[in-house]
Amino acid sequence: MNKIRKLWTRGCLGKVVVLGMFCMGLLVSCMIMTMFLPSPENTPGAATVTTTKKLPTATTTLTAETTICRAVSAALSQSNRGLRRLPFCERDVDNHIVIRWTINDNLTENMIKTGAQLDLVRVLKAVAKSGQPFISVYAEGSFAMVDQYGAKTETIVVRAFFERATVDKINFDNFNADNIYVIADSGNVHRAFQN
Repeated sequence: MNKIRKLWTRGCLGKVVVLGMFCMGLLVSCMIMTMFLPSPENTPGAATVTTTKKLPTATTTLTAETTICRAVSAALSQSNRGLRRLPFCERDVDNHIVIRWTINDNLTENMIKTGAQLDLVRVLKAVAKSGQPFISVYAEGSFAMVDQYGAKTETIVVRAFFERATVDKINFDNFNADNIYVIADSGNVHRAFQN
């Protein structure tokens, strides 16, 4: 025990050695325990159970909501802020789609604003190209905002509502993302995210 105390007091390297010895001890203990636990193959009187439950196959059809949410998730890049990029995605029984995404951080404020606009275009394009029926899309984008006291909170900064007819009019090949808030049927944008 004294040797361990001496190692522990020798700084970072000593602590790493002690923690490594502890982990090795746990690993060896687990291996020994599993050798003595009974397994179904060598337990006397163990009955073999067979199930006739049909397992899902790769051709299982996805729900329209799952198809849309997967398409939107694939269209958005990975989060660079350690948050889920698509924390909420739902299609109700009336085919209205509600999406909440987190806006990525970037080098400048202007690049963050542009990224939010591009994200919204990607969301609409993914919904339109999913091939699933929808009536409208309501999208909310959130970003970490700092108030006058220095408190940082994740805040909804973009709210945009698009009717199906509006989405159908968009030519995604030539569309300028700067116009995304202009063509929205309704919504509001935090002043920090306005052009």
